[in-house]
Amino acid sequence: MRREVARSGQGGELHETESFRAGGALAVLCATLVGLDPLVMSSETSLASSSTTGPSGTISQTISPDGFYPGPGGRYLYGSDTNGPTPTYSSSEGYYYEGNGPSSIYGFYAGEMGVFQQKDGCAASNYYSLGDANAASYDSTRILAMGASEYYFMAGPGISNSAGGDAAWGTAQANWVLGHLVGPNDNNIIWIDIEHTGGQSNGWHSNGSSCGKPQGGTILYGPAQDRATFNAFYNTIAAAGYTVGVYSNPGAWQTDFGTGSYGSIPNTLEWTSESSFAANPAPTLGSWCGSGGCAEFFGGQSAGGAHAVAWQWSGGFAGDFDITYWGSPQ
Repeated sequence: MRREVARSGQGGELHETESFRAGGALAVLCATLVGLDPLVMSSETSLASSSTTGPSGTISQTISPDGFYPGPGGRYLYGSDTNGPTPTYSSSEGYYYEGNGPSSIYGFYAGEMGVFQQKDGCAASNYYSLGDANAASYDSTRILAMGASEYYFMAGPGISNSAGGDAAWGTAQANWVLGHLVGPNDNNIIWIDIEHTGGQSNGWHSNGSSCGKPQGGTILYGPAQDRATFNAFYNTIAAAGYTVGVYSNPGAWQTDFGTGSYGSIPNTLEWTSESSFAANPAPTLGSWCGSGGCAEFFGGQSAGGAHAVAWQWSGGFAGDFDITYWGSPQ
């Protein structure tokens, strides 16, 4: 991503279960609400077409370009997010490959479908490439991969327009997201982007205006209020039939949610970030480590865990580079 991000995971009233179907290269992730009404699909806007020019016919699953299988049905693949790098299509292999860096089948793309400032009518832009999303979506129909997904740059309760309570603010943002989805989403994952950005307040452990302008004074919001906002967002998105994931890094997550129960998300999909690596050399597929160090997850999770599925290992050098693991638990 273009921002240093911290993402949060599960609402306190949710338990997640997973089932994977390798034959169609589709992993379906379900969140089961406890004590709430049955899940009902919301009337989100029509998604953009996921069709992308590619080869005709079915490609055999026995083709094994660069992906690494650590166990039955699981696979590590490279990918990208936000604004690149743009993948390239191989007519001989019949797949899209990550470009400008390490090479493997292009197994993942997450684009920024919106930011909290847009919800409140402020001047702001989001970063989303429909072409990259379509490429990842196309590959996911031919090989086990996460494919395309979307993320939302979320605001915490410290934003001044959060009148009505911390939970109401989380619910309001989630409803805005459900009405503004923009592209293919192969496994119905919506990532929460919670981060700290220089010169701006995003309402997490800080006070700010609806447009993100920092405001002084005593910080009135701590881990309890942050988690209440997050839980309401999470539960609203999950009730619409989506799986909620979190993109963050350990330092930002701990600052916002603490080290106790408010910061615990052991059953939520996680996408962690480390932007200090250059585009090359890339971490080796099949592990969560590279020449500059290893991926560190947060909220009680660690590399190799069942829900630790993505690592942005480089950002800002030649685009945002990621490694993903998708399939049966590692």
